Amino acid sequence: MQVQIEIGNDKYNAFFENSGIAQAVAALFPKSVKMEEYAANNEYYARLDSKISSKASEVDKIFAGDIMLYNSISLVIFYADAEHTSGYVKLGHIENPTGLKKSLGAAGGKLRFSLANGAAKTDEVTELQNLYREMWKILIAKDASGIKHTHAENFVLMHMTGSRMNRAEFIAAVQDGTLNYYTADHDEINVKIDGNHATLVGKSRVNAAVYGGGRHTWRLQQNMTLEKINGVWLFTHSKASTY
Repeated sequence: MQVQIEIGNDKYNAFFENSGIAQAVAALFPKSVKMEEYAANNEYYARLDSKISSKASEVDKIFAGDIMLYNSISLVIFYADAEHTSGYVKLGHIENPTGLKKSLGAAGGKLRFSLANGAAKTDEVTELQNLYREMWKILIAKDASGIKHTHAENFVLMHMTGSRMNRAEFIAAVQDGTLNYYTADHDEINVKIDGNHATLVGKSRVNAAVYGGGRHTWRLQQNMTLEKINGVWLFTHSKASTY
């Protein structure tokens, strides 16, 4: 997958690997970031809005021009070879990285990633299916920040009991134990996209304890709507039932 990186007036070509994690990051492009230098490891880095889950192996060598994901949350460019490798997963490599450090310094770390002409954007259906899976990991972890990064500010949940929660109430319920989620195994994730709007029907076997009840496994169906806001897909509404 060919990627173009604009750093000030300079342009660099990069090639991303054919891996799930590289495709997940490329799905965020076009994206402008402000990177900070970590000179101790010859790199510039920028924190992403949310974690990119990955089972990919960490690298054992880093070379000038490598593009990495660090600890599932930071996008990193190396302007020289580096010794510290723990936590880094390779996404791709910049072609001819000569002058990269000078370009990054002159631009104050500001750069823009975009897919090169003719490069195929990651299938958005797959992107939204992965977002649904990521949502459940976030709920199980009781990650308030993760919920904010995947659910729109105007998000509304309609529970199968008939109760309604806005995003703030939903976050509070997950964190205070009103809604306790333990595991989620997915049977079906069906997605339909219409421009910047989408519908998703997820069918998952969810082990949970809710509203003070005992722990139980439900065959939970969520009829969800999403909207692409500033280039990012966010959940806007969810109606829960069983299947």
